[in-house]
Amino acid sequence: MSITRGLRNTGVVLALVAIPSASALAQQGLGTIVGTVTDAATKKPVGDVVVTATAPQLPGEQIVVSDAQGQFRIPQLPAGQYTLRFEKESFRPFSRSDIPLRIDTTVRVNTELLPDTAGSEDIVVVGKAPTIDVGSTNVGTNIGGDFIRNIAVNRPSGRGGAARSFESLAEVAPGTNSDDYGVSMSGTTSPENGFVVDGLSVNDPAFGLLGNPLSVEFVQEVNVISGGYMPEYGRSTGGIMNVVTKRGSNEFRGSIFANWAPGALQSQPKAVESAGGTLNVTNRMWQMGDVGFELGGPIMKDKLWFYAGMAPSFQRNQLTRTISADGTVVDAATIQRFADQRTLQFIGKLTYAINQDHSLDVSVTGAPMASGGGDSYAFDTQSGAIRGGTLAGTDNALASTVRATPIDVALKMSNAFMDKR
Repeated sequence: MSITRGLRNTGVVLALVAIPSASALAQQGLGTIVGTVTDAATKKPVGDVVVTATAPQLPGEQIVVSDAQGQFRIPQLPAGQYTLRFEKESFRPFSRSDIPLRIDTTVRVNTELLPDTAGSEDIVVVGKAPTIDVGSTNVGTNIGGDFIRNIAVNRPSGRGGAARSFESLAEVAPGTNSDDYGVSMSGTTSPENGFVVDGLSVNDPAFGLLGNPLSVEFVQEVNVISGGYMPEYGRSTGGIMNVVTKRGSNEFRGSIFANWAPGALQSQPKAVESAGGTLNVTNRMWQMGDVGFELGGPIMKDKLWFYAGMAPSFQRNQLTRTISADGTVVDAATIQRFADQRTLQFIGKLTYAINQDHSLDVSVTGAPMASGGGDSYAFDTQSGAIRGGTLAGTDNALASTVRATPIDVALKMSNAFMDKR
């Protein structure tokens, strides 16, 4: 038995993010809410307003105070639906909910406070909050958790199909198409794309392809950028997929999931016979699917949180070779073989809040894969094609096992200085 191994080096990144006051620096998976607080009666800016941001995806809460010009800035926020609360003496408390914040975006929320002349009571604004990114020139599409949860992502291909890799989400964006090695963006080929997970590049350093096909079940949000991205997304001549994985919060959350795609529901492939040809091979999906779990929650409330998940996946294709003589199939020469692939995806993540201005994330992701062996053929790790898929000649390709072990480790530290300016 011959064994082919492909081991991608573990990557470690340490990102120190300081947020300057006059720029909208892309924060590698984090967003920012800015705005101005004014007096509803005089239209003058109001300083020293306590602004509190909360969200299910945000461990704890973030609190800032508006300056003398009434301006406030809340950086380093994970994507999600936010609620802002504004409080100051002599003004009525004000609350605004359902503010959508996407990764690598800056959203402006301007607010007017009513003077406290009729007692204190909460005022809830009903309506849509602003969703325009005021700090970026990116061209692309944000794909949120609701879309990922409600749309089945399952490409019937050998590469990343059964694993339901996040790469297939790129096809939602305009100007994207599948090619032999992944997804083409804006007319480029898939090896020219850049893939960033939690601030760490997960491209295969040898071929430029996606090296770690993480399941969409572990993804919080994906930003597909087809143009206009900032210099920190360098080393790419194609598009960018910026992925933020899920993280723990003060509430325990988890799920068990399973997906199965039987080949019987797929139309039967038809062999294309060449003139004068006698050998034909058809390749059909037999079955593919995955099963797994995820769990996240607090280790120390308001201080330390965890998130973990695991998802084994499998795929089997059936190959049928027929030989024709004078246009008639020779039944005795018909051969049927299988090609098998097995992948085990996992993620582990710790988030530590040193204080409101400094946080630390440590994550480990991987997708060890093995295919072939025994009486089955193997899948190519780059293209997803079946090795020896023509079934011609000898069966030397049988019992050949192909293995790949992509593992990525990311250490990310986010910091804000000068009252989050």
